[in-house]
Amino acid sequence: MVAAAGLAGASGAEAAPVPVIESFQCTNGCPSAGGVVSGSKLKIRGRNLADVTTVVFHGRSGSGDDTSVGVEPASDTTIRLTVPPEAATGPLAAWVGPGAHSRPTGTLTVREASEPKPRPGPSPPPSTPAEPPPAERAPEPQSAAPRIETSTSGDKLFYGQRRGLVFTYRVRHPEPVSVRIDLVRLSERRVVKSWSRPRVSPDTIQSVSWGGGARRRMAPEGRYAFRITAVGKNGVKVSNSAATRKSPDAFVLFGHIFPIRGKHDYGSSGSRFGSGRSGRSHQGQDVFARCGTPLVAARGGVVKFNQYHSAAGNYIVIDGAGTGVDYAYMHLTSRSPLKPGQRVATGQAIGTVGESGNAQGCHLHFEMWSAPGWYDGGRPFDPLPSLRSWDAAS
Repeated sequence: MVAAAGLAGASGAEAAPVPVIESFQCTNGCPSAGGVVSGSKLKIRGRNLADVTTVVFHGRSGSGDDTSVGVEPASDTTIRLTVPPEAATGPLAAWVGPGAHSRPTGTLTVREASEPKPRPGPSPPPSTPAEPPPAERAPEPQSAAPRIETSTSGDKLFYGQRRGLVFTYRVRHPEPVSVRIDLVRLSERRVVKSWSRPRVSPDTIQSVSWGGGARRRMAPEGRYAFRITAVGKNGVKVSNSAATRKSPDAFVLFGHIFPIRGKHDYGSSGSRFGSGRSGRSHQGQDVFARCGTPLVAARGGVVKFNQYHSAAGNYIVIDGAGTGVDYAYMHLTSRSPLKPGQRVATGQAIGTVGESGNAQGCHLHFEMWSAPGWYDGGRPFDPLPSLRSWDAAS
C-alpha cells in the first residue's frame, strides 16, 4: 500500500495566493429562466485565479452532492468552464491546494432540464414502413403534423452518476398526441429501452431520464441516441432527426470517470504496479497532482472501508457496483466524509489528493482488486490501463 518515493514532478508545498471569486456569469447554453444547466458555459471573474486547478460545485448541503471540474484559467482574473452533468444548485469554490481555496460564493442555480430546441425535420422514424407514393394517398396539410423540439442534458453519461442523463421534449400541436421515445444503441441500431406516453399535452415541457442501466445491469459502453416519435389524432407520424452519431440527441455511455479532477501525471516507472517496495511489490498506481485536488468515485458503489493506516494514510475502499472490483484510494488529505455502508454515486466527491501516511509528494495511490475484494480473498491487478482509458473519456 506504500506509495512510490519521489515527487515525479508533482508539487503540493508551494505557497499560492488565495483565490477570490467576485462574480460568475453564464455565457452560452443558458436557460431562459436563469442559472445554468449541464453543458452551459460559465465565466468566473475574480482575483488570484491563475493557479486554480479545480472549481467545486458544492450543492445544497454537506459534501454528498459536491462535484468538481478541472480548469485552466484564461488569466489571473478569469476562468471559463463547462458545467458538468453532476452539478447541483449551490455555491462555487476555486481550489489551488490546502488552505488555498476561495470562500464559497453565493448560490448558483443549476436547473434540472434544459429548454427543448427545435430540431431539423420532421422526418419519418427509421422503423416506419415506406409511405405509398403521393398518387396513392391524399396529401396531408403541413399544419396537421406535430412539431417536435428536443434537448439532451449532456453528451456523456457515466453509469451510476446522480440524476442520469435527461432527455427533454415538447410537441407543438393543437391537441394531445401519442409519444414514444426509444433509446437506440447506435452501433447495432438496437432499441435498448422505450418510454410510451399515450396522451401528451401539447406545448408543455416533458422529460425522461436514463442512468445507463439495461436489464438490471449496465448497458454496454458506447454511443446512444434518443429517438422520439409523435402521432397526432389524425394518424400523422413524425420523429426527431434519425438516430445517428451526429444526432443532436446522441451521447456516449462510459462505465467510469477519472477520479482526479485536476491536472495530474502518472510519474516514473517507480510509480507503476509491481515496482519494488522494500521486499515486496507495489500493489497500485500512483497518480501525482497538487495536494487538495478533488477526488471523486471512479465508479459508484458501497463504501467498505474509511480508515487511517500508517502506510496508506487516510484511505477509502469502494465496492464498485456491478463490477466485482474494489477500488482503493489512498493518501487523502483528510478522512473522507463518507461512512462504511454508504452508497456512493459515480463522480461523487470522496476527498482530496494529499500525502498522508507513508507518502512523499502529493498523489493518489490507487488500487483495483478482483472479487471477493480488498484483502478479503481478492487480488490486486494493474489499474493503469483502466486509469488511462477513463482519463481519455473524462
